[in-house]
Parts: sequence; structure tokens; C-alpha cells
Amino acid sequence: MHYLERAGGEPAVLCIHGYCQSSAYWAPTLERLARVGVRGLAPDLPGFGASARLPGPYTMEAYADAVAALLDAQRLARVTLVGGSMGGVVAQHFAIRHPARLTRLLLVATGGVMGNPAAGPARSNAGSRTLERLGEIRVPTLIIQGRHDRARTPEHGAAMRDRIQGARLEVLEGSGHTPQLEEPDAFHALAVPFLRGAP
Repeated sequence: MHYLERAGGEPAVLCIHGYCQSSAYWAPTLERLARVGVRGLAPDLPGFGASARLPGPYTMEAYADAVAALLDAQRLARVTLVGGSMGGVVAQHFAIRHPARLTRLLLVATGGVMGNPAAGPARSNAGSRTLERLGEIRVPTLIIQGRHDRARTPEHGAAMRDRIQGARLEVLEGSGHTPQLEEPDAFHALAVPFLRGAP
């Protein structure tokens, strides 16, 4: 699986992209983390970007397990995880399937339910649902949503916050579906301290 990497200390931060995206969407975040000494990785999930030729199944559960396999290959026992849009759903599945390998969780522009399967290709497993299992997540969790995101609204963020013990929701007023790119300074002012372990 192709991935971007920036050197730094651990626990490493791994960023997961959304549907029709790639690791490039998280490259600026990796750069900001590297500036403060944090190791960062961002894979292209199987079927996307430079990993486009990797075989499926292209499901959220399989993607979560592929992330775990990447950690094995990198000899990383635990990681701080960031997931945006579909990548946020993958991150939720990772948190549920591999809880011992997670230190912190940042969910961006995502939700606990993906939409009607008719709205997207079957390979995106658009019917994935984690909402009822979010209470199993027991790591510090920050949720960032864009006020103008029509796909994953602040209400989606609130539904996740209410189910994850101790989770915090932040809404960026000038953002849509990619707040890390639309309001990079405001986004990273929230994200970087959290990812570095700030309470």
C-alpha cells in the first residue's frame, strides 16, 4: 500500500483519506506535524491513488484491517488516527476492531452512518454503519465538522459526540467538507495540539 511519511517521534499519527481522494489531502497536515516533531503517515487506501491496483474487498472493515497491516509493516504497536469523510468511517471501524492499537482519534467531516448505497458505487460500501457501536470507543476523541458541509453536517458530528464517551465537537464556521484544506490554520490550531496529546 502506497503511503506518504514524514519523520518524527511517536506515537505516530496516521491520516486516512476520503472517497475519491488520496493521501495528498493530508500532506499539509503531515508537514505541520513534522514541524513539531511528530511522525506522520498517510496511505492511499486500496483502490485509490497510487494503491489503485490493489485488490479488494473495498469495504470499511477491510480498509480498517489494511491500516492495521500497515502498522504491522511499520512495526508500530499503537497510533493516533485521523480520518476524513469516508476515512473517518474507516477510522471508526479501526477503533472498534483494533482498540488496543489506538491512542487518540480525530474524526473530520464524517459520520456514524454512510448514505444510501444507491448514492455511490457499491465498492465504497456506502451502507456502512457504526453509530450504534461508537460507545465502544474509549480513547480521547476530537470531532471537527464544517458548518457548510452538506454531506456530513455538524449534526452528524453531534450524534457521534453523544455516543463516544468524553468526545469533543468543534465546528469550523468557514468550512465545507474538507476543513483541513479550506481553513488550514483554524483546523490545525485545533488538530495539532490534540494529536500531540494535549487534554
